[in-house]
Amino acid sequence: MNLDHAQEAFGRSEPLLTGLAMTPSDYVRRQVRFTPFPFEGA
Repeated sequence: MNLDHAQEAFGRSEPLLTGLAMTPSDYVRRQVRFTPFPFEGA
């Protein structure tokens, strides 16, 4: 995923990125839910 590639590229100069417990894509999968229909539950 592009987020993970960005973490690899910018992690060399950003110490906060290297200290993440999970990959950025794992955070997104865990925290973000969406549906195209407002009547559906997430």
